[in-house]
Amino acid sequence: MDKMNENDKNMQKIDFYRIEVGVRFKVFREIIDITQSQLAAELDVPQFEIVEIEEGRVFPNTLFLHYLYEEYGLNINWLMAKVGPMFNEKDPKNLGATYPVRPPVREGDPRFELYKELMELMEIPAIKRSIEAALLEIKTLLKKESRGVTDTTDETPD
Repeated sequence: MDKMNENDKNMQKIDFYRIEVGVRFKVFREIIDITQSQLAAELDVPQFEIVEIEEGRVFPNTLFLHYLYEEYGLNINWLMAKVGPMFNEKDPKNLGATYPVRPPVREGDPRFELYKELMELMEIPAIKRSIEAALLEIKTLLKKESRGVTDTTDETPD
C-alpha cells in the first residue's frame, strides 16, 4: 500500500510539473507574439497539440524544443526547469548575437542601433524595471483602446 501512495505522489508531481511547463510554454509563445495556430503551422502540427502542451496535458516533444531553440532562441532550461532567462544569451547559430535570436528590428533597419542601445540599457536593473512598467502601461492602454474603452481621467476641460 505504501508503494501505491508513493506512485500517486510521483504522478501528482509529474502532473504539477507538466502544468508548470505548459504555463511557461504559453508565456513564451505570447512573448514571441504568435498565436497557437501560427505556432502549430510552424511546427506542422494540429493546433490542439499546442493547446495540450499549454494546458499541461503533455510535455512538448524534443523536435518542438529544438525548433524553438533554433528559431527563437528559447532557453530549454528555462522552459523545463525555470533555470536561467527565457531566451539564450547567445544566438544558437553562433552568429555572435547577444539579443534574443529574432529581435523585432534587424540589422540594416535604421532603428537597429537604437534597439541595441535599448537592449544594453535593459541590463541595468532599475532601467529595466522602469521600461517594463512603461510597457505594461502601454499594453493596458492599447488593450482598452482596441476594445473601444477610452480613459478620460487625464483629460483637461477646455
